[in-house]
This record gives sequence, C-alpha cells and structure tokens, in this order.
Amino acid sequence: MQIPFQALMVQTYFGTVHSFISLPSLDGGRADFATVTTPSNLQNASVESLSRVISADIPLLGNVAYRGGDINVEIGLFSVVASDLLVPFLKIIEDISKTAGVGIVSQAVPFVQPIESAIYHLLGYSNSNKLEIGIKTVLCNEGYLVIIGAPETAARDLFSGLKLQPNGQLLTKGKELDCGYLVLKVKAIPNRNWMEIPNVLKAHDNLITILKNANDKTTIEKAFDNFKKETLFSPELLKKDATSIIEKVRKDDVEPILNG
Repeated sequence: MQIPFQALMVQTYFGTVHSFISLPSLDGGRADFATVTTPSNLQNASVESLSRVISADIPLLGNVAYRGGDINVEIGLFSVVASDLLVPFLKIIEDISKTAGVGIVSQAVPFVQPIESAIYHLLGYSNSNKLEIGIKTVLCNEGYLVIIGAPETAARDLFSGLKLQPNGQLLTKGKELDCGYLVLKVKAIPNRNWMEIPNVLKAHDNLITILKNANDKTTIEKAFDNFKKETLFSPELLKKDATSIIEKVRKDDVEPILNG
C-alpha cells in the first residue's frame, strides 16, 4: 500500500486498514471476518520525514475452508489522527482483530460486530480522519487486485504500464505512483494446517496422551474415534482434507501402537 503523506494537514497519524470479508459457510449462510490493522511502519508517521510508506504482507484473512461461491470484500485504507487516547484504543481493536480475522469461523463470529462498531466510532473521533482509498467488490478466483486513488481517466493511463515490484511497490512506466493505492493478493492453497483448529487439535492432543499411557486397544480406539469425528465434521476443513488428515494420524500415530 501507499499513502501520500504530503496530502495530510496534521503532524502525525496512523495508517489503518479495515477489512470486512464474507464467504459461504457450511451451514448455508455466510462466514464473516473483520480486521483492523495498523502496520508498525505506518504508525506515528511524520509528514516532514516521509513522503510515502510501502508496506507488504499484511494478512487480512488467514487460511479458511473455501467451498465455492462469491467472496465479498470491503477494504478501506484510512489516515487517522494520532492522539494519546487513540493509541491504546487502536491497539485493542487490532488485538481483537487477530482473533476475528484469522480464518477460524467459530472464533471470528463473536468479534465481528464489536470491531465494526469500534471502527465506526474511531473514524468519527476527528474530522481530520480520512478514507484514503477503499473498495467494495466480489472475488471468485485467485490473483491480484489493484486499487488506485486517482480519477478514472488517470487511472486507466496508469494501469497501462503498471508493474508490481517484489516488495509490493507499484510502478507505472518505470516510475513511482504519486497517489494512494492498495494491492490485494488472493491465493488458494491445497490444504490447511489442521493444528490451527482448536477442537481438532484438542482431540489430537487427547489421542496422543492416551496412546502414551493406555494399555488397552478399546481406550485407544475410542480416543481415535473422537478425533475422527471432530476432524470429519469440522466446518473449518473440507471433507477431502479431513479424510486425508484422519488417515495420516491413523497410519503415523495409532497403527504403530496397536500393531506393536
């Protein structure tokens, strides 16, 4: 992202990104994820010392089970006036967002509304707070989405020679853009780290404990059945991934004990 600091009429501010992402869930409804983040190199930036800031690799949503359908995205990059009261308030919102935006539906649900309310009050804190650039759109495939804060005619000309640098910076015809912009990357991966899912991890930890201490096969098989159910019916996993995880745990952890 980039914010043109020279356009702001305050001494210090926070560059704050707010995102609201919604996608189809297993129950037929939609899973919502809200995030507010203030990257460290956008905090308390001085107009006199910087003309712009480049920041890359800010996760707005972690790995989440995707079963098809539209991904609704609303993202805004805000410049927010810094103050003694604002700093701890913004830090609290960001800490909550780390839970609400990671990609675990059950963890995110209770925090979405408080974050939405907090950002609403935050932006009304001062008349100097400003939406630098934003977008509301629907995504349905992988790739990059570039949002440029420029008039339509100028943006079309900028896009004709646009090139994304490895550090996330955008160049147009070999030159830096002199307007605010956001670059959003959407990427699909073949599977996810199931140890990030609390219920599945808990069931696995219980299984490992029993494998270490139990002497009878019945107790072991019961613990494995519990792990199997938690994994197979987890809304955070696709069925094919759940089946693969179950088979791997059976082969690597359970069978060596039962057959030993």
